[in-house]
Amino acid sequence: MKKITRLLSISALIIGMMSQYSCNVTEPEIIQADVATIELIKTEQKEALIIEEILDEILIDFEEIDFLKSTSTCPVITKERPGDSRYPLIITKDFGEGCVTDRGTEKSGKIIIVVDGPWLAEGTKRVISFENYTHRGIAISGEQVIFSRGMNEDGFYVHVIKGNILLERPDGVVVKREIHKRRTRIAGVGDAEILNEWLIEGYVEVSKSNGKKYVMNVKEPLHRIQGCRWYQSGIKVIHYIVEQSEDRRYEYTVSIDYSYTESDDACDSFVLKWKNDNEAEVVDLSE
Repeated sequence: MKKITRLLSISALIIGMMSQYSCNVTEPEIIQADVATIELIKTEQKEALIIEEILDEILIDFEEIDFLKSTSTCPVITKERPGDSRYPLIITKDFGEGCVTDRGTEKSGKIIIVVDGPWLAEGTKRVISFENYTHRGIAISGEQVIFSRGMNEDGFYVHVIKGNILLERPDGVVVKREIHKRRTRIAGVGDAEILNEWLIEGYVEVSKSNGKKYVMNVKEPLHRIQGCRWYQSGIKVIHYIVEQSEDRRYEYTVSIDYSYTESDDACDSFVLKWKNDNEAEVVDLSE
C-alpha cells in the first residue's frame, strides 16, 4: 500500500488546505491541446518531476549546513555576498560538464540561487536561475522564485513557488511551464532521520513548441515523499481542447488519482485515470 504517515492528521490537514487554498487560487481558463491521454499523463509526470526534484534539493539544502560549507565535488558549491551585509547571498551549485549527485541524478551546468533572508523567515525569497543546466538529459532554463510564507496554523512551513521554466527535450521540443504552486512541508524539518514530505497545491500552464497546450490543476493536494518519483495521493486534473476544424471543437478533462495502488510498495507507480465522465482505467507511470 502507498504509505501516508500520520494518516489521520494528514487527511485532516488536506481537507483544511483544500478549503483555504481554493479561495486563493483562481483556475485559469482551459486552453488548447491535442495529445493522447496516456502520453499526456506520463509526459506531464516526467516533466513535473524534474521541477519537483530541483525544488526538493534546494529546500532541503537550506536546512543542511552542507549547503553553505560543502566539500562536495558534485556539485561544487560556492557562496558570494555582493556587499558587507549577510544578505543578499548568492549560492552557485556547479555541476561542471556533468556528474552524478549523491542523490543519483545526472546533472551538468549551474543552478544559481539568490537569497534575501533566512530560509524559513516569513516574507523572504529565493530566486533560482540556470546557466547551461541539464537535469536527466533535459536542458533547463528560465527562472522561478520561492517565497517563504512562514509557519501555518498547523505548525508546518509553507513556500509559494512561481516562475517560468523552459525544458528542452532530446527530441527538440521546448516545453514552457508557468508555475503557480504552494508546498507545505509536513515532515522532515529539523530531523535528518525522517524523510521529507510535502503537500503540493496550485496549477501549471503548459505550452509546447509543437503547438500543444494544456492546464494542470491540483484538485486534491498531492502528497510527495522525498526520493519517490510518484505522488502518494492526491488528484491532478488536466484540461485541454482539441480543435479539428472551425466547427469541431472538443473539450476534455483528464483526472489522475495517485491514491490508487496495486502493490505493497510505499512508492508504487500506479494511478487511476479517467477522461470526462468515462470509466476509470489503471495506468502504470513506470512503463
